[in-house]
Amino acid sequence: MKREVTCCIITDDFCNFDYLLQNETEKEKIMEKAVSEISKMRKEGVTKFISALEVGIDLFAASYIQTTKKVGESLECALAYEEQANDYSEKEREVYFSLCEKCDTLSFVSRKRIFGCKSKRDRYMIEQSDYILCFWNKIAPYTGPLLQYAAA
Repeated sequence: MKREVTCCIITDDFCNFDYLLQNETEKEKIMEKAVSEISKMRKEGVTKFISALEVGIDLFAASYIQTTKKVGESLECALAYEEQANDYSEKEREVYFSLCEKCDTLSFVSRKRIFGCKSKRDRYMIEQSDYILCFWNKIAPYTGPLLQYAAA
């Protein structure tokens, strides 16, 4: 049996579409880049994607993966805590719950929001992955150390 090749998607707050609404062109460029990079990952042999379903490019990428999934591919939604979507807009919650229903694997790090649950989720995703698809503006303070963790 062929080994499953996995890619997780890591994003920072810069990739939140509320922030990007100030510049629709920038939002479209990031969405196009996500589609392009997911296609590259597929050509590299990635058959499993892991998404945290965070607001913005993360939800977009997971939705794109789910709707274009080929036979033999899978999507895992790795969530930090059960009520993660409580602060999402109505439209974002619809996408979030639809992806939770349709994904191949749904996992939670914590039942409730507790300190460190998001970083624990991100470390889990990294540890499961052969590749990391990261959208980062190089300013967000959390993402740099997370990538250093991935490189170690």
